[in-house]
Amino acid sequence: MDIPENLFLAKYSTGHFNVEDIIAYVNEKLAAGFYSDRYIDILDAKPRVWDEVSKLFEILMSEENKDIPSEEKAVWTILKYHIGLIASDKLEPYSQFKKLLEDIQFYDCSKNIKQYYGDSIGIHYLYAMYHDDCATKDEINRMIFKESRKWLDEYSANH
Repeated sequence: MDIPENLFLAKYSTGHFNVEDIIAYVNEKLAAGFYSDRYIDILDAKPRVWDEVSKLFEILMSEENKDIPSEEKAVWTILKYHIGLIASDKLEPYSQFKKLLEDIQFYDCSKNIKQYYGDSIGIHYLYAMYHDDCATKDEINRMIFKESRKWLDEYSANH
């Protein structure tokens, strides 16, 4: 999986994963030398269906004292992760923002809006810039980078 565990749990919480993702997580943990009978229960689950595997995964997380965040907390974790990467200036902003949108695709960004799509989570300007068809890709990248730094200053400390 090669993502931070808090991001993995956030993606799990927002419905972004399937059974194969949980199996990959368990295999990665086992390969890293971690062991739990619950890992084996997950791998041995028959049939390998979401209801069964996710139930076992949630029991495992509970036993390991790892909280699966609420959908709201999960979305903020995902936002901070991706926007932080954009603001680090190490990745192309446009492509990273696309990944952010993929990771929150099941979240209702129109929920609790004041005026614009995504304004309840502060991504309305980023979203508009991402969809700007009058600017060049370089201009869009610069705008998204700059706005990401503003977003971190304004939103990340409060969530």
